[in-house]
Amino acid sequence: MRLIEVNCALCGSAERVLDFMLNEHSIVRCLKCGFKYVSPRPEEAAVLRAYSQESIGDELSFAHEYAGNGDVDGNYSWTGAYVLKRLFRRVPGGSFLDIGAGQGWAVCEALKSGMDAWGYEFGDQRAFESDPRLRDRIFNTQAQLADTGKKFDVIYSSAVLEHVYDPLAFLHQWRPFLNPGGFFCVAAVPNVDSIFIRLKVDGWDGNIPFHHLNYFCPRTLADLIRRADYEMVDMFTMGAPISASIRNIFIQDRFKSGYWGDNALRWRLAGKSHMTLARSKNNRLLALATAASNHLIKMTGMGANIYATFMDPDPRQALNR
Repeated sequence: MRLIEVNCALCGSAERVLDFMLNEHSIVRCLKCGFKYVSPRPEEAAVLRAYSQESIGDELSFAHEYAGNGDVDGNYSWTGAYVLKRLFRRVPGGSFLDIGAGQGWAVCEALKSGMDAWGYEFGDQRAFESDPRLRDRIFNTQAQLADTGKKFDVIYSSAVLEHVYDPLAFLHQWRPFLNPGGFFCVAAVPNVDSIFIRLKVDGWDGNIPFHHLNYFCPRTLADLIRRADYEMVDMFTMGAPISASIRNIFIQDRFKSGYWGDNALRWRLAGKSHMTLARSKNNRLLALATAASNHLIKMTGMGANIYATFMDPDPRQALNR
């Protein structure tokens, strides 16, 4: 597999230093702005192909982990539901686009709340095609979406920013689809400065090269949003990684080995965990325990994932419509 060196996606600087090794690949730190990212890495076309079914059998492929024929509700997460409710309150009954919609759980939640909800997913679309709530509500190219002329009050993108080749270009390219006064939310962005990584109990939850290319902390994510000419509305960290375990201290060096790798068992365990949370909505005791633990983690400011909501700073008068 051909690997290439890349400059910092935030500031463009070529000055970098090795920060740590992860899954036998280099995570470098930009000496100018501090952003951490994977370099060297495969070319962008190879990374994009790795998420498609056509990549199965290739040296680089993530297609099995992102197969779209699972139970939509299996993607439930307490923190995801919490963030979506906050967004829906900002623009009740508005329009909603989920970028990287996966199996469509967030789109379903938005529809249930009365939003005019749509999804964008360039990868496996079987869940959208088979679920009557989602059928005909997915776009698989940006050009297809642009042809409709649709714009959205909320653009939501969960667990995506860490995967994209150029995160600054990503934030720029979706701006034309945001309504004046609308909100853009990047959710579940892994936090490289989380308390779980600091304590060495995070098994990295698939957060490894070349599956993930960008390693944000709250400061560098805020810097990205500022450089993309958006205005921050809200940012916090929340949640614990599924793989957090005291035993990780004893079985894994913090920044080495393929402990997660592409381990299908871990993905199945993650799915079971999500279903447990989904059922907890009908179990008041478990739901309260889940909420309490998430809010305690949120109070530390060093949760496993970062959640940021921002907007175009120009049409501020639209906020009070």
